[in-house]
Amino acid sequence: MMRRSPPPGPIWPPTVVYLIANSDPKRSTAVSPYIQVIRLGSVELAQSLLNTWLRQREQYHSNILTGPISGSSDSLHTALAKLGTLFGTSQRAELEALSTVATAVHAQASVLAYADLFILSFCFAIAGIALVAGLGAMPFGPLHPDFRRRPPAAPPQAVQAAR
Repeated sequence: MMRRSPPPGPIWPPTVVYLIANSDPKRSTAVSPYIQVIRLGSVELAQSLLNTWLRQREQYHSNILTGPISGSSDSLHTALAKLGTLFGTSQRAELEALSTVATAVHAQASVLAYADLFILSFCFAIAGIALVAGLGAMPFGPLHPDFRRRPPAAPPQAVQAAR
């Protein structure tokens, strides 16, 4: 879900539209490589950052949710007793009840981690929109037909000798 829609997703279309709108057909060859580099690099970077953030936030929320749960916790024993009526009284039933509690904690931690990612994605989208709003026209790049390198500046001695 979230791993397939990184924060540059909302930023990408306005950037491309802006780049294409500020270019003329003669410059389209010069603009297309920049678009491809941005597209490929930003998605890979965003996915790795989001996966890292998701893993860390899920671990954080899991630790926070399991903090009050211990072997002597009354709420844990109450939950296990209620689940024990569903699974039975065998040793395997107790393990299944404990596994059910752990699965519920993991599911809550995952939901909270994804909520954190949505907030993070929203913040990056707003920052990207602000960045796109401040963009100017692209300068001529090395692939543009009118691109010329400036010759190196002549040393001051050669200028004085020419006079």
